[in-house]
Amino acid sequence: MQKYLWDQIKDNEWRKQIVKASVPLWKYKNGEPIAVASACIVEYMNCRFVLSIAHATIASSIWHMEVHSAEQVEEGQWRTKLQPLEMGFLTEFYFEKNNVTDPKMVDFTYRMLKPSISSFQVLNDPENNTIVGFERAVLKANFDISPSKNKKYGFYGKVRFGGVKDQQIIFEDRLEEDLTYVGEEGQYFVFELSHKYGSHDNYRGCSGAPVIDQDNNLIGLVSYGIKSKNLIYAINISKYRSVLEIETKPF
Repeated sequence: MQKYLWDQIKDNEWRKQIVKASVPLWKYKNGEPIAVASACIVEYMNCRFVLSIAHATIASSIWHMEVHSAEQVEEGQWRTKLQPLEMGFLTEFYFEKNNVTDPKMVDFTYRMLKPSISSFQVLNDPENNTIVGFERAVLKANFDISPSKNKKYGFYGKVRFGGVKDQQIIFEDRLEEDLTYVGEEGQYFVFELSHKYGSHDNYRGCSGAPVIDQDNNLIGLVSYGIKSKNLIYAINISKYRSVLEIETKPF
């Protein structure tokens, strides 16, 4: 549960780094959250983007990102604000006998942000009966870095979303800190968990979360898992670098 997350990361820079890299995206209806997905903020070619996964953020619908608010209500307390986002998406077309057939949405979404936008995290510190606030990471997009079997990888997301109770959003934290890279399949990098996968509910909400290495390099975005093999598949975002480049240089 969220109140214990600070205890897990406060004395562990690797875990803290993983948590800071991931930005939650919330789907709202009638003023209340109804779903959660994950994303990350990256800088590329002097521009800032939020990146996520299409099957989670339901392209062309409005999601909300937690953004930075410097407003401190009183000592030890902060507010976070929500930025509405309509994520851009890609469609693949297959050409057969000069006809465009079978359009298929690519499992990748993006949106350019204002350069000043960042995201803010607020965590409970139960030991001191207060809360801790810090900015989430803005990752540098280096598409020339490939995963290695000699490094550890991790990701973080909010899972088991349970609505709102007593003005608190109910969810659990999923922090993976010991993934091993095992290979590449098509547009995906494949990572093995160091433990049993368990229920899919353990990861529902992590889709779109950045997979980072110990040097804080963005490697991919969590897409799906295979329970029987304890595997996590992450979109290789380097395949879509041209999309971001086009966004930075509009016609």
